[in-house]
Amino acid sequence: FRSVIDLVPFGVPEDPPQGTAAPGPRETIPALGPDSQIVLWNGGIWNWLDAQTAIRAVAAVARRHPRVRLLFMAVTPNHPAAAKSTKAARELAGELGLLGSVVHFHEGWVPYAERGAWLAQADCAISAHTDHLETRFAYRTRLLDCFWAGLPVVCSSGDDLAEQVAREGLGAVAPPGDADALG
Repeated sequence: FRSVIDLVPFGVPEDPPQGTAAPGPRETIPALGPDSQIVLWNGGIWNWLDAQTAIRAVAAVARRHPRVRLLFMAVTPNHPAAAKSTKAARELAGELGLLGSVVHFHEGWVPYAERGAWLAQADCAISAHTDHLETRFAYRTRLLDCFWAGLPVVCSSGDDLAEQVAREGLGAVAPPGDADALG
């Protein structure tokens, strides 16, 4: 079967990310200042995720903590699995008056070798999804990078990694679609 199926390593490096010469979000997004508290969505805005709930949650947090900024790290608006949800996220951020001030979108992918700089500059990560069958069996690999970097995670419940976040005290878990609990 090796001609058809093979094993591929999976996980994160053994050593946590170190200071790097690679640019992070503060060097890449001019609106992010040294005092910005960065909430990082460290992946694409895929159709099966719930960026709108994350935006609503951060909007509520920003009213209490005006230095909070939500940063979508890897926006690929022309990808078929992301186009509709990316457009909806931008529209919601605009409707709420947060686009470019509280909510920021980094166009394109951050190279894999540079992701440590982005994780190191963030104060926490956020990952939200809707409640559906795929969620229960999904494995949100973006959360592994957060664990690797020691970055607290705020995420939706419903999968194995969310259970680990709650069990190990790695952040906070909220029901899917609940912006108040996510914030």
